[in-house]
Amino acid sequence: MSQSIDPTKKFDFELIVEVSMGNPNGDPDQDNAPRQNFETDKGILSDASTKRKIRNFIDDYFSDKSGYDIFVKEDTTLNKKIESACDQLGITFKNDKDKISKLHGQEKEDAVRNQLLKTYWDLRMFGAVLTTGRDAGQVRGPIQIGVGQSIKSITPQELTISRKAITKEEDASNQGTFGKKWVVPHAVYRIRGHYNPNDGVFGRKATGITQEDLEVFFTALKNMYESDRSASRGLMTLRGLYVFTHECRFGNAPAQVLFESIKIDSDVENPASFEDYKITLPETLPEGVSLNVMVG
Repeated sequence: MSQSIDPTKKFDFELIVEVSMGNPNGDPDQDNAPRQNFETDKGILSDASTKRKIRNFIDDYFSDKSGYDIFVKEDTTLNKKIESACDQLGITFKNDKDKISKLHGQEKEDAVRNQLLKTYWDLRMFGAVLTTGRDAGQVRGPIQIGVGQSIKSITPQELTISRKAITKEEDASNQGTFGKKWVVPHAVYRIRGHYNPNDGVFGRKATGITQEDLEVFFTALKNMYESDRSASRGLMTLRGLYVFTHECRFGNAPAQVLFESIKIDSDVENPASFEDYKITLPETLPEGVSLNVMVG
């Protein structure tokens, strides 16, 4: 068993992602411009964007496996999925406003929660709020993914595009319409995340993560950009995946100390390719911590 995917171990991980001529994560509040830290002009990748790509990969490649359905997706409402779990357990209600625990007790609420955890992979990994509708409580996810940020500042560019496909007969004489799209010519981002075995395996309300769950998670991290190509996002490439594993499930060193031990920078004022960057890995690590270079 590889230490980096042992669900009884604590680990911290970092992704290095390259973006070329694309919009990796548009902001709807800013006319879909690439997200940006306005204090530093560095680019931002939201945690929701990263988790969406992971969920999409699992849904595309593992949805035929039992227990690998996706809870947060566009197919049905969350309340309907909670209702379905209640139906599978034979739990009935008198009216639409009845709550599980108030009508049937805490034991039944826990049973519904556990049924959902067995069914939905992303619920076991990332957790969710289940207090809407029938109220099945909350699930604290053992995997937490942070907001990504570019190494250097970015300079988004707005491109004007023309649309020649006319949809209405009355507009047939028009020469077309104009639109726009945003691109980041080139940038390298760091995304950091954590796995807590207390929420995955040991705790009273642990989600019951298995080694296979974690193996599939890392498979998704390695391949999510390759299976999610889009002209608007440009070329997104995973350039590095580094996993720090702790022997002690409470952690052998602070996560920030480990992340800061991976140095990535560029001497080029305006780097235009990944070759303009240099990554330096730590020569020594705190006692009880190992580093697994999965990509890089």
